[in-house]
Amino acid sequence: MNRSRRDFLKGAAMAVAVAPLLKTLPAFAQDKEVSQDDPIAKALGYHSDATKVDVKAFPAKAVPAAANANCANCMLYQSGGVKIGDGVYGKCTAIPSGLVNEKGWCSAWAAKAA
Repeated sequence: MNRSRRDFLKGAAMAVAVAPLLKTLPAFAQDKEVSQDDPIAKALGYHSDATKVDVKAFPAKAVPAAANANCANCMLYQSGGVKIGDGVYGKCTAIPSGLVNEKGWCSAWAAKAA
């Protein structure tokens, strides 16, 4: 009986010690820039630099109201303030697989409410 009780207490102590680490694992995967080859990003025409979006492929970017559109002024963008290289990145509800550049753009762009 003492042997199994001791094993239980060791296991419980290990679980308590490891639990906070497991909670942070998804964050590590999300703290990187979304790949331009990501299927969702590709389908939405995401580009990390809004000024380089192909307006022939994505005419919504050519509309005058969207001329200054970028992730930073999109209602789907959740500013994270994560600095990667020269850019600032945050989460986007349309592209959940990574972080998007606040200066980026995709066809899911919708103006933030004023």
